[in-house]
Amino acid sequence: KWGTEEKVTHCSTGGGASLELLEGKELPGITALCEKPAPKIKLRKPKFVKVKTINPDSQNLNINAKVLSVEKVEGTDGKLAEAKCADETGSVTLRLRDAQIALCEEGKSIIIRNASVKMFKGFIRVVVDKWGKLEVCSEAHEFEPKKEPDMSATEYELVNH
Repeated sequence: KWGTEEKVTHCSTGGGASLELLEGKELPGITALCEKPAPKIKLRKPKFVKVKTINPDSQNLNINAKVLSVEKVEGTDGKLAEAKCADETGSVTLRLRDAQIALCEEGKSIIIRNASVKMFKGFIRVVVDKWGKLEVCSEAHEFEPKKEPDMSATEYELVNH
């Protein structure tokens, strides 16, 4: 394919180096890799958003909210629920799975980290997947939750240009 068959006379598979490693001898490449310090990862403080700023394209959402109500989704044997959550700017529907359901009780203050928006039948649903985290806040949030505007009540339509 590459026209290099005549140019190559030997192909090393690293067998000699492997044998030296098994004998306990030092290999310069491996020594250099082991001495290199681990890279320092600079962590960023999460930016929390207000519920009224959520739109169909929202990702990486961090939200402080209070649970207003929780309803099981019919036909899912209790493995799926939707919680109406709100902050001082409005409310949104949070889609819950399995263990997340137990965390969301009416009146509890919750912290939603790295959530995203998924559209269900044209309506916004905030989802905490395997990359996100949902936790109960140790102290109650100070704000008074607002039911309106309900960001999940607006139906969106996908428009192709």
